[in-house]
Amino acid sequence: MAIAQFGGYVLAALTAIAAVHDLARQPPSVSATANASCRESAAGAAHALQLTLIDSTGAAVHGARVLLTRGGAPVAAARCRGAWLMFDVAPGRYRIDAVSGHAIKVRTVDVPSGGHTRIALSLRA
Repeated sequence: MAIAQFGGYVLAALTAIAAVHDLARQPPSVSATANASCRESAAGAAHALQLTLIDSTGAAVHGARVLLTRGGAPVAAARCRGAWLMFDVAPGRYRIDAVSGHAIKVRTVDVPSGGHTRIALSLRA
């Protein structure tokens, strides 16, 4: 692997770590650029992106901090006390950063046009 290519990977990883570190220090609030809501159930939900955070036993993690970005720009930030965090977002590729205690999870998801994406992220310390 070329040194320049390796350096690009290192820079991307450090940028991601800095974003998650900021997310862990400051409890975010839901931004105005995306409609987000907390629910106890995903049943009957028509939101484009439906996210639940689970622990190693499969139980819902309440109170985790979540940052949703698209193309590096923040779309929404939330701290959900329900089992499901719902986002009304446009179709496209999004990055989810989730933090609860010492557990951190980062995942990229695609939201299709005219449908929805349901994601269960496992947060393990």
